[in-house]
Amino acid sequence: MGTLGYWAGQPYARNGYVSGGTKLVLEFAFGQLGLHRIEAACLPTNLPSRGLLEKVGFAHEGYARGYLRIDGAWRDHVLYAILREEWKG
Repeated sequence: MGTLGYWAGQPYARNGYVSGGTKLVLEFAFGQLGLHRIEAACLPTNLPSRGLLEKVGFAHEGYARGYLRIDGAWRDHVLYAILREEWKG
């Protein structure tokens, strides 16, 4: 199992860099590394990130309260995952 995290600065957002990179990471993780599952989490309000995860094949799995501390506050996150057999890369 692996956990995916990413960030893109504003000038690079919505240019396909993160989705392209995510596809490459999944190809490597499922192919070369032989992993079975990759997880990712994002803020519930981060609609572009949620859309990206769904676009590349991740399934929404749940809601984690107080998942990660950001700027001194514990923040809820939505949880996503993709299994090797679901990957269409």
